[in-house]
Amino acid sequence: MVWKQWKRGTTRYRELRKRGVAAQEAAKTAGSSDGPWHLAKTPALSLALSNAYFVSLGLPELTVHG
Repeated sequence: MVWKQWKRGTTRYRELRKRGVAAQEAAKTAGSSDGPWHLAKTPALSLALSNAYFVSLGLPELTVHG
């Protein structure tokens, strides 16, 4: 959902860089024509939009510890 909110490639690149993704990886991911479902497990999005990020927003963790 967050990826879809960042509608433009420039916004996606800026947000990925802000969250610690390397410049080359951010450019490659932001410029990709693949959809959000395909990009969900890329290294750039795994780093930028980790579970810790969503917990910091106050959302419950969706993974099961066991």
